[in-house]
Amino acid sequence: MKKLFILLFLCNLTFLCFVASDMLASMKPGDKAALLMVHFGTTHDDTRALTIDAINAKAHEAFPNLEIREAFTSRIIIRRLKARGIEKLTPLDAMLRLRSEGYTHVIVQSSNIIDGVEMESLRRDMESVQPFFKEIRIGTPLLYSVEDAEKVVEILNNRLTDTQNQKASVKKGEHFVLVGHGTYTPSTAIY
Repeated sequence: MKKLFILLFLCNLTFLCFVASDMLASMKPGDKAALLMVHFGTTHDDTRALTIDAINAKAHEAFPNLEIREAFTSRIIIRRLKARGIEKLTPLDAMLRLRSEGYTHVIVQSSNIIDGVEMESLRRDMESVQPFFKEIRIGTPLLYSVEDAEKVVEILNNRLTDTQNQKASVKKGEHFVLVGHGTYTPSTAIY
C-alpha cells in the first residue's frame, strides 16, 4: 500500500514541477524558496514512515534545491504527538516560521485526496499570510479534476493487473475496496 500511496502522490509531481520552475525563474537575488508539504497527519510512527515521510523524501528528490518543510492539518494529531515529544506544526505556524527564517517564496502542496474542507482551511491560512511573502503557490489535491481521477484509475488498474500477473498478494476472487470519508463540499462527487 505504501508504494501505491507514493505512486498516487507522484501524479501531482508533474504539475508541481511546472509550478516550481515557473516560480523559481521569477526570483530575485536574496529571495529564498521552500516547499511546504501539508498532510492530515497520523499518530502512528510506522504509518508516518511508510507514507508521509516517504512522500516528503520523494519531494526532496524532485526538488533538491528547495528547503522542504512539513505541516499537519489535524490539531488533534499535533496535540497527541506533542504529548509524546514530537513537534509538528500547523500550516499557518509553518509559514510563520518560514517567514521568520527569511523565505520569500513558498510552494504549498497538500497530500489531500480531494478538494474538501481541509483544502478550504489551508487556502484560508495561506491567504492570511500572503502579505508576508512575495509569492505563495498552492498545488491541487490528488483528485482535483476528472482527468486526475482518470489517471488515478489507470494507475490503480495497472497496479492491480501487475499484482495479479505477479501472483503476489491478490488471489482470484479478491477485490480492493478504497474508502474516502468524503466532505460536505460538492467536491465529494469526485469519489
